Amino acid sequence: MATRAVGGLSRVLLACMALGAAPADHGGDDKPPPGRLHVSSNVVGFPVPGLAALTAGYIDATQPLRVRVSGVGNQAWEMYLHSLDVDLGNGKPLDHLLWREVGSSAWKPVGNASSLLAQGQRPEDVNVEFRMLLNWYTDRPGTYGGDVIIELYVQ
Repeated sequence: MATRAVGGLSRVLLACMALGAAPADHGGDDKPPPGRLHVSSNVVGFPVPGLAALTAGYIDATQPLRVRVSGVGNQAWEMYLHSLDVDLGNGKPLDHLLWREVGSSAWKPVGNASSLLAQGQRPEDVNVEFRMLLNWYTDRPGTYGGDVIIELYVQ
């Protein structure tokens, strides 16, 4: 698990990207399916939470993560998000890290099972926001981090 200390109650998430093979049959050849992911950053940072964030119970990442899907032509694709980590360190549960596609109203917890992030049928950008739940009483001062895996499946 990669983390970067900023001091106090800083929160940092390292996002690792993976390209998955399409579940569909590709005619028996060994050629990988088309499709590429380009990520705007491999680290999503959170500011050091202050009184207002601790009282609100959450803090938002400093900026969304942009994931560009390219090389898919007009083929249908699906993008999934998950983590292999059991927690975020220092006893902080993994599901205290939330995500949503920009424009969506529903926050979803990061988990070990893959969750559908986006789907489409042409190249496009997918913007993902992250939020960390905070608990005044149970969160210990420290740095938290985890790996998030984003996979692209091309049909």
